[in-house]
Amino acid sequence: MDQYNAGNLSGALISWSHVITINPQNADAWYSRAIVKNELHTWKAALRDYDEAIRIAPRFMAALTNRGSLKADNDDHQGAIADYNTVIQHVSDTAQKAMAYFNRGNSKLALLDREGACADWIKARDLGADYASGPIDDPCNGGG
Repeated sequence: MDQYNAGNLSGALISWSHVITINPQNADAWYSRAIVKNELHTWKAALRDYDEAIRIAPRFMAALTNRGSLKADNDDHQGAIADYNTVIQHVSDTAQKAMAYFNRGNSKLALLDREGACADWIKARDLGADYASGPIDDPCNGGG
């Protein structure tokens, strides 16, 4: 973490790889290395690390959320929606749930499901995500 916090992504990558070598069942290490790989613009490698973290800990909500975002960023909106569905189903934290609804709405809009997107953004807003108001005001009310 010190390497990462100091902005030394290469050092953080090496450190997390060492942790994984020592304990390949450490889901946090796979998750942390995925974050570093994504910041190094190696999204396919990051996706594999998120997959491994989730294989080890199937209800690792932060890993599922991040993997969903990575999938959405790379136009796998169906895969992203599947990850967000799992988060919505299993997370108890309201802010995490709101973010999953919001992100799922974004992926639904990308798949041209405006009605589904609007429903998700409204649910996110109702859960306290003020940032969901922008999309609601535009695409859901006849704009964009």
